[in-house]
Amino acid sequence: MKTRYAPLTMFFCLALASGCAAPEEPDAYGNFEASEWTVPSGGDGPLVAFDVQEGQSLEKNQVVALIDTVQLVLQRRQLQARISALRASLPDAGAQLQVLEQKMATIVKERDRIRKLVEAGAASEKKTEQAEDELKVIRSEIKAVSSQLSRETAGQLGQIRALEAQLESVQDLIARCTIRNPEQGVVLETYTRVHEYVSTGRPLYRLADLTEMELKAWFAGNQLSQIQIGGTVQVAVDAPDSLLRFSGTVVQVSEKPEFTPSQVQSKDQRAHMLYEVTIRVANDGHIKPGMPGEVYLETR
Repeated sequence: MKTRYAPLTMFFCLALASGCAAPEEPDAYGNFEASEWTVPSGGDGPLVAFDVQEGQSLEKNQVVALIDTVQLVLQRRQLQARISALRASLPDAGAQLQVLEQKMATIVKERDRIRKLVEAGAASEKKTEQAEDELKVIRSEIKAVSSQLSRETAGQLGQIRALEAQLESVQDLIARCTIRNPEQGVVLETYTRVHEYVSTGRPLYRLADLTEMELKAWFAGNQLSQIQIGGTVQVAVDAPDSLLRFSGTVVQVSEKPEFTPSQVQSKDQRAHMLYEVTIRVANDGHIKPGMPGEVYLETR
């Protein structure tokens, strides 16, 4: 009887031993991080619109907030009016010099007529000298007036350029009062509400890209030979009934080791020096920032 049931007893023992085998141990532990941005205010003034809520998905360049720009618009109009007035008051050098040039042309014509009379013996050489002196005077006058007009014009054009620079600055401030979302992502936290006064640089909300997560895991030095940048590893996170597994890509390996951080769960490794490895994982919505993760090397 004993020998008949011995094989059957051995079979059940093997099955029980197989069922009680220890689960696969992770090669490393870490925590997930997301790419985050704190979006600031671009200007000073009350928020007239703020269309941001926690948990909301935002597109890149989506308009999310507007700051009151009444005072800036008034400054812009004032600068535009001053520029227009200066342009209208620019000296008309052509018109002022034209009168002198016509006078000089008349003197030249009279001088040529006198020369002909002198050649014919009908006039004295003194008349020609007088005409030449008058030409010298009118030419000096034209030169002086031209120089004065150039200085006046240059001074006013300089004022116009300075005002135009101020106008560009005001226009830039007006544009900054329209807040656009910098990257596609999900709003994690808001720091203000509509109608509140905000100043330049004040944080408005915090944004994160959850489509891809980065697991900061820690490996011992003897494991680095199994890790390659661009290589693939298996990543797991806790689920209600089991582990959810994802495929991850190694994107960075630290050059220097550090003491094992407190988030590493394996007690027997907390006194070791470990290397930080960054693993990028495509997120289907199950992974959250700060969630712990486990790494399984595929070469094992």
